[in-house]
Amino acid sequence: MARANKEYKNLNCKIDKEVSDLLEQFIEKTRMSKTATVEQALKEYIEKYNKTGKI
Repeated sequence: MARANKEYKNLNCKIDKEVSDLLEQFIEKTRMSKTATVEQALKEYIEKYNKTGKI
């Protein structure tokens, strides 16, 4: 069964080399894609903020 098509938007940004290195290590260890990792991290970060009002 085919997956449902998702609507996407591109995100281009510069990140600190140290954060980039951590991301590379994480995706190598978990085998998650960069896209899935960043999507999940942003989603959790925003949901936490919406619940607590704190960053």
